[in-house]
Amino acid sequence: MLPNRTLRNGDVLTFYTRKMTIGGGQTDYPDRLETRMSTNGASANVGAGGTAVGDFTSLLLSINPALVANVYPQVWTQYTITISGLPAPTSGRLAFRYFVTSAGPTGTNSDYIGIDEVNYTPYVCPAITLTAGGALTGGTEGSAYSVTLSQTGALGAPNFAVTAGALPPGVTLSAGGTISGTPTASGTFNFTATANDASGCSGSQSYSITVVLIDTDGDSIGDYADNCPAVANANQLDTDGDNIGDLCDSTPNGDTDGDGVDNAADNCPLDANSSQTDSDSDGAGDACDSDDDADGVDDGADNCPLLDNPGQQDTDADGIGDSCDVDPTDPDPGVLLRQTRTDRPRLR
Repeated sequence: MLPNRTLRNGDVLTFYTRKMTIGGGQTDYPDRLETRMSTNGASANVGAGGTAVGDFTSLLLSINPALVANVYPQVWTQYTITISGLPAPTSGRLAFRYFVTSAGPTGTNSDYIGIDEVNYTPYVCPAITLTAGGALTGGTEGSAYSVTLSQTGALGAPNFAVTAGALPPGVTLSAGGTISGTPTASGTFNFTATANDASGCSGSQSYSITVVLIDTDGDSIGDYADNCPAVANANQLDTDGDNIGDLCDSTPNGDTDGDGVDNAADNCPLDANSSQTDSDSDGAGDACDSDDDADGVDDGADNCPLLDNPGQQDTDADGIGDSCDVDPTDPDPGVLLRQTRTDRPRLR
């Protein structure tokens, strides 16, 4: 069992091992040697019983794992193990385990082995170099941004993080080194990025990102957020809440019926009537006026809905009031003013 130490990815263990030389007429009884790792500090717990391993649960190497005769080396042979797979530098220790089943005087396995020249070489951090420092590609406030940092020298895939300064608001640095997001403020932002690998090695570099604001109308509100980007309107007034500022909205008070006429001027704001026809000039458009000729008779019952005829006289009883009948004494279909508009909803 080796002494307790800080284990880290890239550390190297080397040793030599062999068994006795099997001469002619001799039987080779197979041997097996394991190298195991514990990450539980200085623990010497190897478990109880021949098959237990205690805290040494990580198998790093097994020589002749199937216990086959004439496999274990009979001359001094060097083995090399490189530590890997640790999430970070960890306190622990390594150990050799001579593990042979069916051994002993009556067994079919096990002679004896030797171990020599055991060396442990700690990993030495190389220089980790990131993308050249200085100004990175600039961005625009309100527009998607993405730049990826790279590195050389790290053992395995490192994690990137901002360790000083700050990125533009709305932008983040991923563990993989990608700077991305949508900037929500303009200016020059200075920061330091650091790459850390699982062996505890790191490298850092300083950068800056300049974000500009595009403001066509010069009202200090970026075009991406301006509800009237071509006309200065710093107060962003939007009476009808349609995300079009009043200064560039043809219907700033809204257009409920969608006929292109502002509600404030529409003589029939709930019924589409782009022509704004008002036959009786009562201020209510025909589309929502139930008495277009203002004679007190509802259009639905009026025998002459577009000409005033409160008495509803119909001399020839042809269903057409005398006021709009070509010949009120002749029951024919002629009318002076024939209804030409289609039925439309009424404003009650």
